[in-house]
Amino acid sequence: MTDPSNPAHQHAGRQSDAPIEVQRPEPAELSRMRRELDAARRVAEHAVSMLEAIRASTSWSLTRPLRVVSERLRGRRWREPASPSLPWATPSTLRARTGAEESVDTSALVERLAFPTAASPRVSIIVPTYGKLGVTARCLRSIQEHASATSFEVIVVEDRSNDPDIGRLSAVPGLVYRENASNLGFLRSCNEAVNSARGEYICFLNNDTEVTAGWLDALLDIHERFPDCGIAGAKLLFPDGSLQEAGGIIWADGSGWNFGRGRDPRAPEFNYVREVDYCSGAALLLRTELFKDVGRFDERYAPAYYEDADLAFRIREGGLKVYYCPRSEVVHIEGVSHGTGDDAGIKSFQARNRKVFRARWRHVLDRDHYRNGDRVFRAREHARHKPVVLVTDHMVPQPDRDAGSRAMLQTMLRLVAMGMVVKFWPNDRIYDPRMRHLLDDAGVEIVAGDSCGGSFEAYVRDVGQELDFALLSRPNFAEPYLSLLREYSRAHIVFYGHDIHHRRMLAQAEVTGDPQVRRAAVEMRGLEESIWLQVDSIIYPSREEAGLAAAFAGEERVHSVPLYCFGESELTFPVPDPDAVKILFVAGFGHPPNEDAAEWLASEILPRVQRALPNATLWLVGSNPTARVRALAARGVRIHANVSSEELEAHYRDASVAIAPLRFGGGVKLKVVEAMARGVPIVTTSVGAQGLDAVGGALAIADDAQALAALVVNLAQDPALARRTALAAHDYLRENYSESAMEQALARAFNAVEGVVAS
Repeated sequence: MTDPSNPAHQHAGRQSDAPIEVQRPEPAELSRMRRELDAARRVAEHAVSMLEAIRASTSWSLTRPLRVVSERLRGRRWREPASPSLPWATPSTLRARTGAEESVDTSALVERLAFPTAASPRVSIIVPTYGKLGVTARCLRSIQEHASATSFEVIVVEDRSNDPDIGRLSAVPGLVYRENASNLGFLRSCNEAVNSARGEYICFLNNDTEVTAGWLDALLDIHERFPDCGIAGAKLLFPDGSLQEAGGIIWADGSGWNFGRGRDPRAPEFNYVREVDYCSGAALLLRTELFKDVGRFDERYAPAYYEDADLAFRIREGGLKVYYCPRSEVVHIEGVSHGTGDDAGIKSFQARNRKVFRARWRHVLDRDHYRNGDRVFRAREHARHKPVVLVTDHMVPQPDRDAGSRAMLQTMLRLVAMGMVVKFWPNDRIYDPRMRHLLDDAGVEIVAGDSCGGSFEAYVRDVGQELDFALLSRPNFAEPYLSLLREYSRAHIVFYGHDIHHRRMLAQAEVTGDPQVRRAAVEMRGLEESIWLQVDSIIYPSREEAGLAAAFAGEERVHSVPLYCFGESELTFPVPDPDAVKILFVAGFGHPPNEDAAEWLASEILPRVQRALPNATLWLVGSNPTARVRALAARGVRIHANVSSEELEAHYRDASVAIAPLRFGGGVKLKVVEAMARGVPIVTTSVGAQGLDAVGGALAIADDAQALAALVVNLAQDPALARRTALAAHDYLRENYSESAMEQALARAFNAVEGVVAS
């Protein structure tokens, strides 16, 4: 396990050591970043196009005097809105809207529209219209240009506007065009359209929207990853690129907020998945049968307004949730459908329907919602009755770089699964573009960048009273936060030590004879013991280390929690080449115990193995190999540095034997339990097996070079023995490292009892 508390390794996860035999340009990461950039550019281009279309329209010109008079009556001077300025766009990223691009008329747009046909579409996209062919055609063009990876159909339902042009959409290939026999109003028109839907899911999409790359697949992904998802709603953007809505808040009086309105859509607080009170109906995805089962949109809200909020409340009443999906970005020209003034036409129903909604849901609003504008920190994610935990660590987890990151990621995922609202504070303050999606997509907010001016004191002073728990990781990074949390919050503070650092460092000093390491160990012991006395709960993965901490700090406050957990699908088996023997050592080689183990393995263990198995090859796979580790390549050792998750899985699939010959270290070792999960028989030392109590035949353990080599040879030569070892390892992990085992241990450590929530 890499130790970021050691100054020599604080930036190990960010080093760019050149791989030694296998060059890896990280194409998946670069490809993802390019897609995000392209998507942002397309959003900008379409937004500018839509805004210019509105300004060029006859209705915009004819209503200009009304806008001027309206502003003067309010005592303000009328100014024509400025041209859009997107915070992430530069002139070079936007295509010039001149010449052929601007001269494309609605007829040309309609003529180029065409959609694929599917016998059994997975999604039915329903676009309700009341005339406005030009706006609708641009919406349809965006769907066509950003087609989903899944099958879909597009249904346009026209609500008898008597617009002579809108019927031209009936000739669009692949488009399902329906025209109501009479004017039904927006809400009833949507309900009627569902009768034509053939998809497993329906997506309601306003005609005054333009979608962006990946929008529909992102909404589907929420349903697939969150079994309790009833509705998934998109991030809505204004044409100028600013945020229109990142999920909605409903207050106790029935009024609503579009959370984040006018803010920067790139900010971390708007880019993580979260439960919300509702999402605006401009872009919603839900199962077709669910929509029918709850009675569709409630017609007491006809013709429009509050039908989306009411639908969300009815679905939540049935035990499902509404999720905001930040990866689905949709540009929405607010007001084109219904206007923007409260007394303008259909918009006038908004005030009436608010009273209807309040009367219908009074008991829920009084119980679960806050007064208007209160407790936004919790209100934005429907969290009045949920515990909130703030987690700190050195940086956004890098699970492909160090074991500690993997442990922190899994801990946060399990806390989310337990129903907690999780906030993550990276000590380096970086909203890491490479790995942030692991937390964003799981529903964890990364508090980074300019949040509260980058000051932890300012942040905890602002939200400290909302925190029920704080989970502080690693001694060097935990200690500075303790006094501030005590001053500004009443959070139950949990310390996650990973391993007892000073004990590991003393073992290192014994092996290396380094007096500097010994002095550092003494200092670390003082720090760790000081933290143990200041916090409310202490977590260590190893029962042995938990016992040592308990002897000092008191048994009632110390808990053993599995460092990792594995689902059944992660328990696999390798398929090694029968004509070769591949020995695999996976580690973060910037960590001194792993560097020492690699040298010992190459110099003393491998030669003994190769005398019995001349075709044996040793692979050192992992992050940040030091110069001493790189030098082992001269002895024929194969080295693959800084591997991706996919590359690591490939190494496990064709490995004959895994090995972890650690002579010092602390805590449970990811490299050991991960090999066990992948069904690769693993040979290790008593240090490598630390914390794995009663492991029995699931591990092969020895502490001298000759015995370790013999164990490797036996497992490589005896497939039946290797299989028995792998099966025993899987059984051990099912019992001790399952998701439920980890959640139960965390619940004990967090003392998550009824009444803890700061509601």
